[in-house]
Amino acid sequence: MMNRLKKSARLAVLVAGLLLSAAGAARADLDGAVNDYYAANYDAAAQEFQRLADAGDSEAQLWLGYLYTTGEGIGRNYYTARDWYDRAVDNGNTKALSFIGDLYYYGHGELKDLVAAARYYRRGANLGDADGLFDLGYVHEFGEGVPKDLDKAAGLYRSASEQGSSRAQTRLGVMYESGNGVPQDYAQAQYWYRQAADQSDTDAEASLGWLLLQGQGGPKDYDEALRLFRSAAEKGSASAQNGMGYAYEYGYGVAQDYISAADWYRMAADQDYVISQYNLALLYENGNGVPQDLEEARRWYQRAADLGDADARTALDRLSQ
Repeated sequence: MMNRLKKSARLAVLVAGLLLSAAGAARADLDGAVNDYYAANYDAAAQEFQRLADAGDSEAQLWLGYLYTTGEGIGRNYYTARDWYDRAVDNGNTKALSFIGDLYYYGHGELKDLVAAARYYRRGANLGDADGLFDLGYVHEFGEGVPKDLDKAAGLYRSASEQGSSRAQTRLGVMYESGNGVPQDYAQAQYWYRQAADQSDTDAEASLGWLLLQGQGGPKDYDEALRLFRSAAEKGSASAQNGMGYAYEYGYGVAQDYISAADWYRMAADQDYVISQYNLALLYENGNGVPQDLEEARRWYQRAADLGDADARTALDRLSQ
């Protein structure tokens, strides 16, 4: 289940919950614990979350459960994480339902049970929680623990998107771009990607960059595409790194520069991004931006072929003649 539990995504859920937490001293203490977490002062964060959780703060209980799930600043213990998630739910924190669902989804402390995971996601969704709506939409999109139902997935994503969920906005953009579950509409894809990109969603930045580069859903805008690619690439997006390489290779919005193209392709290729592996191999084959090196070209074509790329297999056959 790709990109479901990236730390950044789940952290975004936790941070969003702070907007609804109590004001005053309790909020200040919670903010302090969160600041400690982001400063990598995990021990201090865990201690403060523990104190607040013991006092009944549902956001701190959710955070403490998360720390027990990740093991940051505290020993990893999925059963204790579940206990704190349950306490958060009992105190009215509906977001914790999705975190419990994740324990079942990944088999963390529980037997892997996609049906049980979907049940918890549905409980959150039925209470109107944006994270629950997104998670239930995701399992319906891919038929995990529930029947595959793209129409239902799109509806759930839309409900979560209207609450500002960047993950749901990104998935809705994907559906409009591909035409799965909704009529293909690049303008709508751009709209939803933009909503998520404005919240610094890395996947949305990369996807919107590609639409703008190709003029799908609106006029081509190389400058904006490059801005989005660079933002996402610097956060590790292989798709955006490939986009930067592509722009430099063909001179879209920048002076053509094969050396820079090779550098960006390599970053993505090292993450097993197949398209970049093929593109880098082609640069080595032709000696563009790198010394011509057919053995190095074969190595990258082979890596792409091993990941199922048919064009790379064809290239290998060509080089073997």
